[in-house]
Amino acid sequence: MIRNEWLTLDRKNILEKYDSFNQTLLFEAINKDEVDWLINHGVDVNHRDILGRTALWGSGSVDYRRREPDIIRSLFESGANADLLDRQGYNVFSSDLFFSYPELFIKQKDKYSIRDVIINTIYGKLIHKIEKTINLLHHNGFKLYYPFYIELDMDITQLDEYSNKCVSVQQIERLRLYNINKRNDYIDFFNFLKKFSNYSKIIHHSLNGNIATVYDIDEYLYRLHNIPNAKPTLYIVK
Repeated sequence: MIRNEWLTLDRKNILEKYDSFNQTLLFEAINKDEVDWLINHGVDVNHRDILGRTALWGSGSVDYRRREPDIIRSLFESGANADLLDRQGYNVFSSDLFFSYPELFIKQKDKYSIRDVIINTIYGKLIHKIEKTINLLHHNGFKLYYPFYIELDMDITQLDEYSNKCVSVQQIERLRLYNINKRNDYIDFFNFLKKFSNYSKIIHHSLNGNIATVYDIDEYLYRLHNIPNAKPTLYIVK
């Protein structure tokens, strides 16, 4: 299904419609029909935004988890080039979209030549999958590199940072329970990471970007082990 507002556009507007990040409509496609429709209207599958990224990376305005596997397959079938590097020198294998669907990308490996992957970011919501993904990459002949600083997008040891965004006590409690439930996944992953990169530092930037916190892996493991256990919270109901 193709969204109605796109169907009202003529071909020129489809080709020339860019957002402030120089992204085409293809970056926002959320199903195979939309991808195929845009490609058939001449939208460049390898158009690059201001960060040097193509639609394989997805759009910052569209939740990557909404990008169905069929979208990725369709992009590859239409000639998407996974060998392209963004402005920071990273390929799509360093993105959160790749870590969402690693098997799918690896099944397409005959369509690209790159075999080097830089693990530059640890995605908290996907941390339970990263160890399996790293092992899968090794098994398929990829070479993995770990920079001195590895970004951690969600630091579950810093409850205050995220609780400030909560609008109720209940939300804070749910966040605290989420962090506790994710703790073992974090501990397992960072123990795994030590085997490959005991020299790397973990860096986390605050939500407003003004503060950067740096940890040794052992230091961060210590913090994880000391997240307070969940305690029942009583609410007064009037």
